[in-house]
This record gives sequence, C-alpha cells and structure tokens, in this order.
Amino acid sequence: MEKLRDRVSCGTVLETSGFEIDLRESTRRALKFRNGAEIIIVTHEGRGWFDPLGNAKGDVFSLVGRIDSVGFSESVVRVAALSGFRPTLPVWKTVKEKKSLE
Repeated sequence: MEKLRDRVSCGTVLETSGFEIDLRESTRRALKFRNGAEIIIVTHEGRGWFDPLGNAKGDVFSLVGRIDSVGFSESVVRVAALSGFRPTLPVWKTVKEKKSLE
C-alpha cells in the first residue's frame, strides 16, 4: 500500500480523470485542479487532497473512490494500474528567473 502511495500521486489520478491544473491559482505546495465546477486541491507533494467546497479529503485511494464511486478494494486496483503513468507537472520559476526573462 505504501509503495503505491509513493508511486501514484493524487495529481496523476486527477489528470487521468479529465481534471486540468489551474496554474494561476496553484502554488508549489498546493496544486488546484478543475473539472467543470468541481475543484480538488492536491497537497503534501501529491500525497494528499481536499475539496475546498466541501469536507472531503484524503489520500490517493480515497480520491479514486470519490471520483470513480468505487470501494477501497477497487480503488487499490485502479491506483496500481496507474503506477507507470507520469503526470504533467508545472515548471515553477523563481522571481529572479521571471525578471531575467523580461
């Protein structure tokens, strides 16, 4: 279980489920994902998530359960299937880098 948590981030689950990163409202520590009106914030270096419009939060397994409406056992199977996927991650620039580009 811990190996799967280390291999598959919450961002991977969201990206493969049709969510997109909202770069304007994301930071290095909290990535905001949107799918229509649904919003999920990924934290803890991809290991945790929460719904800012509700009380839901958890790890990669609970995220799969929420998005796919499946139980824990099926969530484990689906997370394992994603273990080779590499998510698209934003490249963050420091203030110095931004100024030198201008």
